Amino acid sequence: MRLDAKKRKHTDSTKVALGVYADLSAAASGRRFIFKPTSGRTEFILDTLQKVKKDNYLAPRVAATLLGKLYFLLITGAYFSCGRAATQPLVQRASQLSASRASGKGAFPFTGAMELMLQFFIALFRDLLPLVIHLGKHLRKKVLAYTDTYFGKNHNDTRVRRKGLCVIIVDCENGRAYRSSLPCPAWLLNLFEHRKTQIGALELLAVLCAVLTFPEVIKDRQSVFFIDKTQALSACIHDYCRNTDMGLMCNLLHLSRWRDYDASHSSIGALKSQPSRRAFKGRGSGRA
Repeated sequence: MRLDAKKRKHTDSTKVALGVYADLSAAASGRRFIFKPTSGRTEFILDTLQKVKKDNYLAPRVAATLLGKLYFLLITGAYFSCGRAATQPLVQRASQLSASRASGKGAFPFTGAMELMLQFFIALFRDLLPLVIHLGKHLRKKVLAYTDTYFGKNHNDTRVRRKGLCVIIVDCENGRAYRSSLPCPAWLLNLFEHRKTQIGALELLAVLCAVLTFPEVIKDRQSVFFIDKTQALSACIHDYCRNTDMGLMCNLLHLSRWRDYDASHSSIGALKSQPSRRAFKGRGSGRA
C-alpha cells in the first residue's frame, strides 16, 4: 500500500514510550542502541513513594500502579531485571488488592522494607547511566571473574571455624590476573539472616566484592562470572532472592547494571569438587 506523499516521512531516530527514551540514531554508524528513563517518570515514582511514606499509607491500588511503571521502566523496558528484588514490598502490597475495600488505612502502613526500597531507588535513579546495547561482536575482549567461598564448622562444635571469600579476575585483553581473598569478619556474618549454613549468602557476597574491589577492570566491559553455588547463581541471573539479606546484595549488584548469563562448565572455584553448571555474564559500569 502506497501512502499519500504528505504522509510519507522518515522514521524518527528517537522515541519516548511509557517513560523510556530510546535513541536509535547510532544504530548504523555506531552499531548501538541507547535507552534511558525520562526524568518525568523517575520523579513521579520517587515523589509518589515519598508521599505515601509521609502519609504512612500505601494502598494496594497505588502499589500496583507503581509496580506497573517500574516493571516497564526497569524490568521489561530498558534495564531488564534491574531492581526486581527491591520491588518485593510492592508485589506483596499489590497482592492485597482484593482485601483493600474491607480494610482501613491502618492495614496498609509504609513499612521498613518499603523504606529500604525507597532508598534503593533514590540511589539508583540518581546515578543511573544510559543503557547501551551494542550490535554485533564486542570490540574488547571479556573479563573473567571466578568467585568462591568457604564456610565450615568442626565436628561436634557449633562455632564456625572457617569462613571467607576469594576472587580471581582475568583480563583477557592484556592477560593480567588479579586475586583477592579475605576471611569474613564476624560482625558481617552476624548481619546475615539466621540459617544452618551461610555459604549461599557468602557466595553472593563474593560476587559483590569482586565488583567493589575491581571496578577499574570491569568498567564498561563484558564480564563473565563463574559461580558454583546454585542459590547465589540464581540470585544473579534473576536479580531476585526471597531472603532479605541476599535481596539487599542483589540491589547493590543492580547498581552495577547486570545483564544475562551463558551456559558453561568451567569454574576454578569448583576444581576440587564438581564444575559449576552455568556462568553468569554481565557488563559492569564500575559503579556501586
